Amino acid sequence: MALPVSPPPRSDDVAHHGWSGITVRIAWTLLSGGVKIRREVLDAARKHVLYHVPPGTPLPHAEDRAAYLTRQFIAQARGRTVEDPWPGDAAMPLTERWARAIEAIRDRLTDSVFRMHYGDQRPLEYVERKLGIDRIAVDAARGGLREVLRRAARADGLPLDSWPNDRLDRVLARLASFAPDHCPPMYDVVNGAHHTHVRTCPRCNRMVRLVNAGALEVADLQPPTLRARPRETARVLALHFHPDGRMHRARVQEALKGATHPVGEDLLLVDATDTDAVAGVLNLAAEVGMPERHHLRGALLEGPGEWTRFGPLGPLAANARLEVKSRSWGRVDGLGALPEVLPAPPPAHQAWMLVSMLAAAAGLALWFAATTASPPIPGPEVEFVRGSSGTWAHFDVEESRTVHLIGLASGAPEPVLLSKNAADKAGLAVGDGSYRALVPGDQALLIAADDTLDLAPLLSAAGQSRAPLATLSAEVRRIQPTADVFLFPR
Repeated sequence: MALPVSPPPRSDDVAHHGWSGITVRIAWTLLSGGVKIRREVLDAARKHVLYHVPPGTPLPHAEDRAAYLTRQFIAQARGRTVEDPWPGDAAMPLTERWARAIEAIRDRLTDSVFRMHYGDQRPLEYVERKLGIDRIAVDAARGGLREVLRRAARADGLPLDSWPNDRLDRVLARLASFAPDHCPPMYDVVNGAHHTHVRTCPRCNRMVRLVNAGALEVADLQPPTLRARPRETARVLALHFHPDGRMHRARVQEALKGATHPVGEDLLLVDATDTDAVAGVLNLAAEVGMPERHHLRGALLEGPGEWTRFGPLGPLAANARLEVKSRSWGRVDGLGALPEVLPAPPPAHQAWMLVSMLAAAAGLALWFAATTASPPIPGPEVEFVRGSSGTWAHFDVEESRTVHLIGLASGAPEPVLLSKNAADKAGLAVGDGSYRALVPGDQALLIAADDTLDLAPLLSAAGQSRAPLATLSAEVRRIQPTADVFLFPR
């Protein structure tokens, strides 16, 4: 005899047992915000909400938070922040007593204004036309609803008498969506059952309307068997650009290879999973003054959340935007102090004087080498960093060596510097003994040679191969083994 199989216990996580109600509130808020409901958008908005709402939150309060958090998600996806003159109100929980006080009003006109104006966000002109009454009566009904809210709040020790009407109307709009947590099964509701309940319950009424309009499918309202609650973690770096440096935000965003998301006029949210890559870009930007170090600061946070094309989901983004305002200019969490702008290269006449001095020094060095043993000369130090317009090459070589620097543009080698003598590289000096140049493309080849090297015929031949720079580097090593050759990427 087969043993009876009992259903699994009901989950205590509101992400599971409140899935359909939270989904309905998110979808309703997306449509109210002018956003077309697509599966990708709905899934991202729902994850954003669930990263904020604790498992034990009562469903009515979870739905209320979902509406505010969905508006936050919409603003972030559009590159904006939520403009809220009373940001603390969203955290004030609604009570069922206030909802019952409104429900106790049996006047048909007041009930219609409450449902259509506050619940469906219809303008008062629509209510006038729909009911066929004048504006004075509609305004009177709206004033009565505000007074009922004031009395209910006063009874709970929360006087709202000094609140302006716009602020009271926001609370009434939240109450118009408030539904207790004891609705019939979702499948029964969407299949036409429980008409009386559907007419009076905002949650089920909206559910039926959204499904009938094709904005939601029944599958959207069914929680997954496993992992209804997202559990990913993310690292978010909020970069705050000073008003004098915000014109460089787009260039910095282009240079960063990971996920980024601009918000407002002066913030850039960055996926900080690869801290070294972010540090390389920000340090280089500060050295070239785009922006200067005192025009940038950053706050790094890690916690529940994940990156999408709509920006980071979860509380990290909002928290980082607040945290970054307490950071000192010129410092970025995880990176420390940004470097100062590098000095300008010396004038050309100074470079020629340097060449003369080097020539004299070279003669002295030859004499000295004949009489004493000299220590080995260290090899060149070369660093490549990809940027938005090409690849930056930063190198430090012996003054007596010639340097050749080649990039790759549209599949063909493009020389940046072909030296005939050691002085030719002076135009790339940055003032601290090293050199810097921007090479076109994502590949770069640097050659430091002791002897004269004619690259013109080699460039022409290498341009016919599938990997021009790799071919050129191999040929240079063959004909001049003493040359130092650096190919990026290897």
